[in-house]
Amino acid sequence: MKRLLFWILAGGIAITPVVLLILPADFFDHGEVLCPSVYFFNRTCFGCGSTRAVMHMLHFDFRKAWEFNKLSVVVVPFLTYMYFSLIVKFVRRARGIPKKS
Repeated sequence: MKRLLFWILAGGIAITPVVLLILPADFFDHGEVLCPSVYFFNRTCFGCGSTRAVMHMLHFDFRKAWEFNKLSVVVVPFLTYMYFSLIVKFVRRARGIPKKS
């Protein structure tokens, strides 16, 4: 059962960027704002617009990403690094390679 859950999680993580690339860049641009800061205090926070900015960065629309959230130029490279680190971790575990100390 643990092995099945491992492969489901690994597959979900592997396919997420593909799904985000298939979706149009403006997929998250419209709709209700879900940020608690905006909802409760009617003020934006540092993270407001980051989902939309990341989607536009994935589609190489850097100007629009900058308009949504200026921190996207820092967040996207960090998320990319974390994503590939996680993929390496899953591959090592699947091959039975022990962790580095």
